[in-house]
Amino acid sequence: MLSTRHLSTSISWTGFSAVHFDVFSENGYYNPASHDVTGTPVPEPSTLLLLGSGLVGLAYLRRRQK
Repeated sequence: MLSTRHLSTSISWTGFSAVHFDVFSENGYYNPASHDVTGTPVPEPSTLLLLGSGLVGLAYLRRRQK
């Protein structure tokens, strides 16, 4: 016989680089399946440089075809 369980989760943000998940069962006991997730910062200047150089390259190719 299968039983159903209800779980509630809570998510707490401690900034833009980390998030913490807690899982509680229906009777209020803490489930040790708690996970911390952290992210790495994205270097925005290099991302924008890559996008910009790609757009300049596309503009050059389009102008060259005309």
